[in-house]
Amino acid sequence: MSAEVTVIRPWFNNSSANDGTCFDVQFLSDGTVQTRNSRIPGEVTNYTAAEWDVFIEGAIAGKFNRV
Repeated sequence: MSAEVTVIRPWFNNSSANDGTCFDVQFLSDGTVQTRNSRIPGEVTNYTAAEWDVFIEGAIAGKFNRV
């Protein structure tokens, strides 16, 4: 019997993004991280906890900065 997956932290975004660019994130109890564009809330992308951690590490290191 598998445990039911629940939302640990419901959809949230960078509240300082006042220009309509809303990238939302949500964390689930099984470690899944979900992302979406708040203007298209039905299109959700799922990431494992490990994938999310690698992304965050890259973002902190500046690997995704515009050239």
